[in-house]
Amino acid sequence: MIATVLVVFSLKELKSFNIKTVETSLVTVNKSSHEALKQWVRFRQNTIKGLSKNNFLVQNTSEILLLEQDSASLISSPITSDLREFFQPILSTNEDLGVFLIAPNYVSVFSMRNANTGSLNLMAKENKYLLDKVLLDGETVLIPPIKSDVALDSKYSDEKWHTMFLVTPIINQGNIIAAFSIRLDTKKDFSRILELGRIGETGESYGFNRFGKTVTTSRFEEQLNHTEDLEDVKADSSKSGFTHDLELCKGYALNEIKDQRGKDVYEVCIWDDELNIGITTKIDRAEALKGYLFMRNILIFIILALFTVGFIMINIIINLRQNKENVLVSVKNDLEITVKERTKELQHTIKTKDKFFSILAHDLRSPFSGLLVLLDLLLKNPEHFSETEKTNMLQEIHNSSSQLYKLLENLLSWSRSQTEAIVLNPENVSVWDLIDVNYSLQTQNAKSKK
Repeated sequence: MIATVLVVFSLKELKSFNIKTVETSLVTVNKSSHEALKQWVRFRQNTIKGLSKNNFLVQNTSEILLLEQDSASLISSPITSDLREFFQPILSTNEDLGVFLIAPNYVSVFSMRNANTGSLNLMAKENKYLLDKVLLDGETVLIPPIKSDVALDSKYSDEKWHTMFLVTPIINQGNIIAAFSIRLDTKKDFSRILELGRIGETGESYGFNRFGKTVTTSRFEEQLNHTEDLEDVKADSSKSGFTHDLELCKGYALNEIKDQRGKDVYEVCIWDDELNIGITTKIDRAEALKGYLFMRNILIFIILALFTVGFIMINIIINLRQNKENVLVSVKNDLEITVKERTKELQHTIKTKDKFFSILAHDLRSPFSGLLVLLDLLLKNPEHFSETEKTNMLQEIHNSSSQLYKLLENLLSWSRSQTEAIVLNPENVSVWDLIDVNYSLQTQNAKSKK
């Protein structure tokens, strides 16, 4: 019992220590991934800010804003050709996917593609509040990944409809005249930075937007069979396997939840208002507690083994004690039976002895007394008897002696038969002979008493 309590207490402490270690690791990885992502975004923000101050860009933006904002007028303008020629080497160098110049009315007055030139800009449809931060407040913002309005040609991803933007204001003479955005490849630096936050076999870091939707790659994409489009991010998060509960991202607290695979996981997450995304780092509970679970299984096995051995030993001891008690009971019963038999034999022996002495006292004493009387008469007064009388007396003495001898032999034979010293051999006897013998003895006794 004490050993079980100690094991349970030790396992509880070991689990707490293991969970604390997991929390420390996840927080460290999350902070590192978050900081790396912020450094990358700041670098790209500084790049686009510097580019937005280019005189050629500012001048051409001012001029293109004066044109009719229909697709035909904008595409046919030489300003569009000049701007495309200006941006092409920049995009190739950074492996970016496109450029937008957005008028204050949210119309794309310039694009590297004709398809979305002169139309309401995608960002105004999906993240207008962020675009307003640029056009109204003059901030440089990151637009998290959204569904693209055109097919994209990316060498880093087969998902041709996912896109994200860095947007900064173009300022001319102190006034915000337009928003300048660069279309970024979501699977290039953005996702690859977070991929560095993978831990072990199941741990990973990923980003999610304000709707709780995952917006970066996952190491379990094939398993999850991710076919949902990012345009569905506004759907009920409880119905989506790639959503995240923003309520869990208040600080670096460790949370235990079920992920989109249905696995129990430990995770920490943080929401970044500057980047407009959240960063989550998680790992499967089974892997996180692998050491604890291994030790728990070992200790449980040891406890079960000890209980099994103890149970077997107790049974052996009980069986040995029971067998010993059974032997003692058997010996006791045998002794009681033996005592009863010996007592019965002793009682029989005593009874036989008493009967033997009774016979001696009754059947032998009287005949011997008669013989002694006859002999005493013959010895003391022989002259009182004639020869005939003497002869008769001697004959009686002889007969009595013979009868006594036979009686003595019979007594000895009977006593031996009582002790089973001889084998009983029944024979037919004459009752009259026995009567005659006893009659002679009794007659002699009667004469001696005269």
